Amino acid sequence: MPKMSSSTNAEFLDSIFVGVPKIGQSKVNAAKLDIQGVNVLDAAPDQYLMQINSTIETDGTVHADIDPFEGKMYLDDVDNAPAFATVQFPPTNANKHQDVNISQTVKIDDLEAFKQFNIAFFQKQNLTVRISGKTKLQPAGLSRKYDVDFTKYQTLNGLNLLQGTKLKDAKVNLTAQTGENFKGVAEIHNPSHFTLDLGNVTFATFAGGNNVGNLTINNLLLVPDVNNVPISAALNQSLVLKALGQKPACETGIVSMKLLGTEVMNHGKQTPYFLAALGSANQTVDINLSEILGIKPAC
Repeated sequence: MPKMSSSTNAEFLDSIFVGVPKIGQSKVNAAKLDIQGVNVLDAAPDQYLMQINSTIETDGTVHADIDPFEGKMYLDDVDNAPAFATVQFPPTNANKHQDVNISQTVKIDDLEAFKQFNIAFFQKQNLTVRISGKTKLQPAGLSRKYDVDFTKYQTLNGLNLLQGTKLKDAKVNLTAQTGENFKGVAEIHNPSHFTLDLGNVTFATFAGGNNVGNLTINNLLLVPDVNNVPISAALNQSLVLKALGQKPACETGIVSMKLLGTEVMNHGKQTPYFLAALGSANQTVDINLSEILGIKPAC
């Protein structure tokens, strides 16, 4: 077998050191990240516990180890949006399928950015998040590590203003002069893959153009799909009846109540990012008051 000259050997090594990083980067670019579930728990004013269940799929043709790295999360739908969270990705490899599960306490470095994300997540039907970071890749059989960029885009289902929320098993205490006089069960639909530990949530409640009181949900843990949670309210009964007497409520018996978040308390402390979301736009809940009160609608 002919020996390589020193110049040929150098060219061969150069081709490896130039080609391998490009191949490695292309494989990282082609890998598919899929997030199946996210839990945001133990919410506090300046931090929260984030748990992410995800998978990474590759074509499996390149065997390599990828170092752990810091991934920053951005709201991609907003130009020049700052990172709203930083997540520590564990070491992985380039196997065809692998689970990537993360559980960590996330410190909120940019509260306004996290508020911006939560507002978009609450209001929109879907939104896109960009996850970016820098790490190193070591191909099997080589001692050298190569720099690679990790950038993935993930389209998430948002809460879509929790549209479709219904009230059932409602009861009114007509003799209560002050305080709580309305109870029921809210059926809340969460179309996202997020579980949110919201805590005690208070909403200003509007009907017929007036603020008619406050509605409260305690210990609200919002999970994906359908949530049935007890609610209570202290409502101004005269203003509620006034709303029932206005069209179209006086024709249908149904009053459209609008809810706007005014307080979100978890472990006795306000969580400003959840409050920013729930206080950013009204949720509308249609309530059949004539049925609850046992009266016929009339204009």
